[in-house]
This record gives sequence, structure tokens and C-alpha cells, in this order.
Amino acid sequence: MTVNFLDKLGDGNPQLFREIKGRLRGRNIAIMASLSLMTQFLYVMCFYIQLPSDDNTQYHHFSTCIEYDIQKYQCIQAIINWQKWWLELSNFLSLILFFTLILGGVYMLMSDLAQEEKRGTLNFIRLSPQSSEKILLGKLLGVPILLDLTILLAIPLHLYASIAANIEFGLLVGFYVLVGVICSVFYTAAMLYTFLGGLQPWLGTFSTSLLLFPLFQLVKIFFSFNNTYLRWFNFPIGDNFAYAYCFTVAIFCALTYGIWQLLNRRFLNQNATLLSKKQSYLLVFFTNLGLLGFAWHNSTVSPFNPNVGYVDLFFIVPLCFLVLIGGLSPTRQTLQDWARYQVGRSKKALVQELIWGEKSPSTIAIGLNLVLTALIWMPWMLLFNDVNPSQYEYHLSQIQVVISFVLMVNMILLASAIVQIILLTKLQKPQVLAAGIIGIILSLPPVLVLIFASHNPEKSWLWLFSVAPISIQQVSNTSIFLALLSQWTMLTVLSFQLTRQLKKAGESTTKTLLVPSIAKTSRL
Repeated sequence: MTVNFLDKLGDGNPQLFREIKGRLRGRNIAIMASLSLMTQFLYVMCFYIQLPSDDNTQYHHFSTCIEYDIQKYQCIQAIINWQKWWLELSNFLSLILFFTLILGGVYMLMSDLAQEEKRGTLNFIRLSPQSSEKILLGKLLGVPILLDLTILLAIPLHLYASIAANIEFGLLVGFYVLVGVICSVFYTAAMLYTFLGGLQPWLGTFSTSLLLFPLFQLVKIFFSFNNTYLRWFNFPIGDNFAYAYCFTVAIFCALTYGIWQLLNRRFLNQNATLLSKKQSYLLVFFTNLGLLGFAWHNSTVSPFNPNVGYVDLFFIVPLCFLVLIGGLSPTRQTLQDWARYQVGRSKKALVQELIWGEKSPSTIAIGLNLVLTALIWMPWMLLFNDVNPSQYEYHLSQIQVVISFVLMVNMILLASAIVQIILLTKLQKPQVLAAGIIGIILSLPPVLVLIFASHNPEKSWLWLFSVAPISIQQVSNTSIFLALLSQWTMLTVLSFQLTRQLKKAGESTTKTLLVPSIAKTSRL
């Protein structure tokens, strides 16, 4: 029966069969099983010695002390102590299982893929007749198989401790499902990180550990039973545990699906951009729609703090776009090849290439994504931002929000044009310089404000040149006009420069290909 199962597994997913066969050997299984059982024993003993010495005896003699009130009280206290003990053990095991699965699985996946990349065997796997989805799924499930076996051996103790602590079985199942979907996000992200050139497993694991604490805080917010103000398009997420749980699982499933699409695309073509333009439009639409849901409020029911909308629109959205710029911007060689084939094409074909083409510059696509963002957020900016400013410490009027959004859009477009121009240069690592430019765009205006405007409010106009121009209340209309004019001027200059470089790259490449042919013909 086992042989038949392995044969079916090998026929269905050869990559998964290869990973399991290479790891599930007798020696490895014995080592991991011994390590798991020994660790569980040590955990139980460490918790057991924390109990009072007489509780164990009183618990076992509960049936003999019911006749006496004092002894009954002592026995009840002993049972309560045991329940607390089981609860503490259950909580501790939950944390250990969670951290071990995520950090251990992330490290194992990145280490395995990094070794495959260095040995060159990953390119050989790409040439196999298997589909990319099966190969990636085989890696995802097969590489951490020994870690999964170790955790599986600890599940009976965790179940017993949780049930002894009067935790409902349905909550335990929900916990396992939630851990599974969270692991799927981190595992797919770890594989994508390796395909993007991250060949240092320790660095990726350390970065993952830094993300776990804010992740716990986010889950805690979703699971706040009495948080009636936590709504998504006025849907009361915070009113009910089931709502919060289902919403959280749905978010992690959506993240897994999105990262999986990027992972599959990168695996098939290492030279392609991380995102296609079509994928970017879908990603921007659903991301903005999700963020808008938290900022949406109904003032007749319970006005939601508008600061949530400000954070979503002027901090999270710009950060997402800066990442999107890196994911959509093609390399110099790709742009040169694209520019060469655009010589002599019609304007209609050129526009279609700029909107949908995967090798064309990203500036037009970034602009369209910004237009899509504006359309999604416009109802909130014009209608649902109308709350009483005296209720909140920080509030912008509708016109101030719109102007701030325009300033933010200009800075994102400037960043996109600068990055694309840098990627056209003949530098060895233009991506590093482009990332540095984006970092400066993010950090320089706030730093200058802290240096010059902390004691001089007149210098607050520096915020207008950041991706989050939130100080628009403190500057004059003249400063706003000058900021807009300077941004549009710089954007025009950079657009002309980018167009000139692309035209020059296309012409020079075409000449390079044609000159040898012409010389050969003249010799004949």
C-alpha cells in the first residue's frame, strides 16, 4: 500500500516525491523524532515543577474529600491550579509551534533554493516537463517535511493540554488553520526572496522574525471582541470572533495567492519584471479597495476616525507604489531590445505597448495605476471625509486632501521616471542606485523638516516634496503652487530625458546590427 502511494505521488508530483525521498530517511526521522519527544518532555517537566507540591496529591484524592467542605475547597483549588498549568503549557506550546514552523520552514526553504541556485540544478529542474506549479508546490511541501514531522509529533501533547485547560476543540482547529495560512504566506515569500537574488538564508530568517511581532499585533486587533469601530465598509468585523477570524484567514489566503503568482512568474523567467502590467492593475485595484474599506465610515452610525484613512492613503499607498516601481521597471538590456523594435511602429501600437507590454518602460503603467487609485479614493476624499474637525486632533478638509494627493502622485511619478532613467545607464548595479534614490525620496524631506522646521514652522513646506505631504495646513497657498509647479517642471524634463534616452538606445542598437550587414554587402 505504501509502495502504491509513493508510485501515485511520483506520478502526480515528481518534485515532491524527490524531496520526500531525499529527506525522509531512517536516520533523519529518528533524530527529529527523538529531538521532538525530548523537547516535549523537558517542557512538561519545567512546567510541572512550578506547581505546589500538595496539589498533585489533592487532585488524585478528590473523590475522598467531597464529604468535608474544607477539603472540597482545597480540591477545587487544586483542580483550578491544574487547569492553569495546562493552559500555560498550551499557550507556550502554541507559541513554540508557531515560531518553529515559520522561522524553521523559512530558513529551510531559502537554504535549499540557495544551494540549488549555486549548484545550477535549479535551471535543470526548469527544463523538466513538469509544470512550474508542480515544481514549486513540491518544493514548498517537501523541503520542510522533517520539520513538519517534528511538529506533528508535538500535536498530541498540545491537544491534550488544550482540552485539559477547557479550550474548545473548534478553537484548536481554527488555530491550526490560521497557522497554516500564515505559514503559506511566509513560505511563498521566502521562495520569492531567493529567486530575487536573496541567497543569505540567515538574513531572510532574521527579517521574518522582525515581522512576527507586528503580525501578532495585527491579529490581536482583528480578534478584539469588543472593538465595534473595527469595520470594513461598515461590516462589523470587530463585533464577532467568527467575523474577525474569517476576515483574517481571507487576507492571508489572498496574500498567498498574490505572492504565488509572482513566484511562478519569476521562476519561469528570471529576466522578466516581477509583475506584468496587467497584474499591477489588478493588484493596485484590490489593494486600494481593501485599504479603503477600513477608512470608510458612516457618520450616522459611528464615525470612524479619519486618521485611519490618512494613514492608508498617505503612508501605506505610497510605500506600495514605491515597491511597485521596482517590480515593474525593466532592466537596461530589456529596454534596449524593446526600443529597437519600436522604430517605425505606429503610435497606436506604441501606446498599447506602454500600457500592456511587459518590456516597455513602467512610467505610463505607474501613471495609470495612480489614476486608478484616485478613482477608488475619490469618494472618500470628497464625501466621506466630512466629519467634525473638533472631534479629532488632526484633520484635513476635502480640498486639502485632494491637493495632498496630487502632490503625492507627482512625487511617485518623479520617482518612477528617475528609477527608469537610472536603469538605462551603463552602471554595473543600477538597481542599487535606484533603491538608494527611492530611500532618499522617502527619508530626506522628513529629516530636513526635523532639522530646519522643528523650531521654525515656516520651513514646513519641505513636507510638500515628500510622498506624504501631511503638513499642507501649515503652509501658504503660494508655497503649494510653487511646489506643484516645480514638480510638474521636473516631471516634464525627466519625461523628455527618458524619451530621448529610449530613442537613442533604439537607434544605436539598430545601427549596431545593420552596420556589419551593410559593410559585408559593400565588400561583395
